[in-house]
Amino acid sequence: MADSPPLRPLGPMEQLFVMLDQAATIHFSMWARLQGRLTTDLVSAALAALQSRHPLLRAAIEAKGTGALWFVATARPIPLTVVAASSPAKGLVPHLEAEQRHPFNTAAGPLIRARLVQAGPEDQTLLLTFHHAIADGISAATLFGHLFETLDRLQTGQNPDTTPMADDGPLEHHIPSTHRGLHAMARAAAHAGMQNLQRLIRPPTHLPITTRQPPEAGRNRFILNTLTTDQTRRLIHQAQRHGCTVQAALCAAQSHALLSLWPDRAKLHTWLLSLVDLRRRTSPPLAAKIAGLNISMVEACHRVRRDTPFWELARQIQTALQNNINTGFHWWYLPTQARWGGWTRPLRPTGPNAARALVGHARRIRPSALTVTNIGQPAIHPIRPNYRIRAMSFVAPLSFVGRMGAAINTFDGRLHWNFIYNAPAVSPEAAAEFVDRSKAMLIVSI
Repeated sequence: MADSPPLRPLGPMEQLFVMLDQAATIHFSMWARLQGRLTTDLVSAALAALQSRHPLLRAAIEAKGTGALWFVATARPIPLTVVAASSPAKGLVPHLEAEQRHPFNTAAGPLIRARLVQAGPEDQTLLLTFHHAIADGISAATLFGHLFETLDRLQTGQNPDTTPMADDGPLEHHIPSTHRGLHAMARAAAHAGMQNLQRLIRPPTHLPITTRQPPEAGRNRFILNTLTTDQTRRLIHQAQRHGCTVQAALCAAQSHALLSLWPDRAKLHTWLLSLVDLRRRTSPPLAAKIAGLNISMVEACHRVRRDTPFWELARQIQTALQNNINTGFHWWYLPTQARWGGWTRPLRPTGPNAARALVGHARRIRPSALTVTNIGQPAIHPIRPNYRIRAMSFVAPLSFVGRMGAAINTFDGRLHWNFIYNAPAVSPEAAAEFVDRSKAMLIVSI
């Protein structure tokens, strides 16, 4: 790797995710279930065409003499593993969890890999796994769109599009000037101080199903959940009718389900962390590309009471999160913390132990955090010339900042509401009970 051509240095956010990956697996997976015949050679050719278009898809990570991390070019193709579906009853979950257990070799690259799960001659699932330093859920969905276009061209005898796609550089190059520099750092510190004071006044409730463990001992496990088209339609209608978003409704269902795990409590305090897509909030707005990390978080503490009506709680959640966005908290949360980490790197320990300490601290101050990421509806048509996309969704490693999370998107009229939990801190039985109660609360409310 010493002679690999340098591409560019990692930005602070990208470096933060590389550091966190040393303590808790944080790469994520997106998949599409396909009906139709797709050969391994065809998928390999489409992946190669995509890789040739974007530098981050053919990148590895190398530490230079100063300790700075750089993206460097690698000649390695995107690896494609072809496997038979182990069990129709278990579905895709074993393959998703296997991907989570398998770390990336960042020094060798590339930072993306593919798995084709074959359940039958015309029933296949294409699963892509990304290192979080090069992509997020939005860019991964965009990549899938380009991948399907490439497959369509190859299947119809056309040459794939080879137009290079420029790397916009790290997110920090696009942050509005009002959220940079010492002034932004001071505002971030003040906001963090207020949040910590709020935790002292109203400490978040510890999950009764949690056991203490070091970050490296945990692993992400998944429960996949999909609403029917009718349930999705009714949920959207009711959310609009009550003046809130679908995401706020799902968060309310999860919060009520969490409270229901305590039969002797009338209320609890829980922290909700919600991911924010920053592309539309940069100046100028960034276009969706097939690679790139452009996300942050907002958070709010909620007092959940048993007698709080469902839709009232949903509106409270939406208002709290929107207020954080209005104050620019999404610029201060991950981007500013990442820049602060970059500035102080020479003064503090590095390596896996430092990363574990950081993740452990995040879990201590947010013991009952429910993390939610929502990528909306990918702009991909399900009907293709030679196959159909039956389902498309993703899972993200949200448990590294909490104990439970959910990854949300809609596709072809159905809402995917996938749950992530941290094992062994959360048992499979407790996680299944939480999912069942969340879904029951939602169905009753729509």
